[in-house]
Amino acid sequence: MKQLVTLLLLLGCGEDSTSPLPSGWSELEALPQSITNNASAAATRDGECILYTATGLQGGLSSEFVTNGAYKWADEQWAEIAALPESETVVAAAGGILNGKFVVSGGFSIAPSGQEVSSTAIHSYDDQTNSWTQIATHPTAIDDHGFVVWKDRYLVTVSGWSNTQNSDLVQIWDSETDTWHESTFPGTKVFGHASALLGNQLLIIDGVDDGLQFDIVKQAWLGTLTDDPTPQITWKQTGPAPGPARYRAAGGVGPDGKMWFVGGTDTPYNYNGLRYDNGQAALPIPSTLVFDPTSEIFSLEDGPLTASMDHRNLAHCGDNSFLVGGMLQGPTATSKAQVVAP
Repeated sequence: MKQLVTLLLLLGCGEDSTSPLPSGWSELEALPQSITNNASAAATRDGECILYTATGLQGGLSSEFVTNGAYKWADEQWAEIAALPESETVVAAAGGILNGKFVVSGGFSIAPSGQEVSSTAIHSYDDQTNSWTQIATHPTAIDDHGFVVWKDRYLVTVSGWSNTQNSDLVQIWDSETDTWHESTFPGTKVFGHASALLGNQLLIIDGVDDGLQFDIVKQAWLGTLTDDPTPQITWKQTGPAPGPARYRAAGGVGPDGKMWFVGGTDTPYNYNGLRYDNGQAALPIPSTLVFDPTSEIFSLEDGPLTASMDHRNLAHCGDNSFLVGGMLQGPTATSKAQVVAP
């Protein structure tokens, strides 16, 4: 009960806006619409957690439901905000917070013919003007990628899908100098992997290769970021991690200050939630993988009451972490917004 009361005070929620879940999880008010394969992030403003989500599949799982729409949680409620440009009607984008603003990176569009085209764009949302501005262009188009914001200055993109195959690139944009720095990811190049940043340490786990069968890859690479004189990452393998390899888990910082990877699935699937190998529904993993970067030890913990997949970001704000939308067993998109407190 103490956890729930603390969370209500932090978020300014009324008594009916949350319901208790096991292991410290609670639910915020549901989104106005189900949304999955979306970009999300959280920022702290005047002591309040502000949540954002944009793009993805809204209201269904076929290509006609791909959206450029966006929502914001503030003042105890969800509200629709300005949509991204029509060109960024995409799924599999990633989100973060840079200089207090929500940024959306990459993703892929789906043409009526079924052709998928990866995006190069990075857009930033301005709360004051309720508008989006393109702030950078990836040298290599990318979707389903690892993505973190480091030092409130650098946007770091690791591997991901690029139009016809996976990319092995690490693309780092310096927002202060508007310059790109590229290197090579030493692990198996993948899409749908998960990333988490804590301090100067970046962890990349799992993902799917670009072979004919789209096989899942079990891997864990820990990178140390430095920027003297230019940004770069020194990588080493770590693990092994317990449990199955994960595809489209939500990666980020948990309420205990460790790296968390929530949900995902061990059976790769297309954007409609159907497995590549047999066309059956993929099933979400009901657990959370936790990594302690101090000891470099993985552990398995309980997941939220409702297991989900089709994520990239575990949004973090204050001492709380958030799952916004996603895909449930069915498959079906969800309007749930779940939060876990310490």
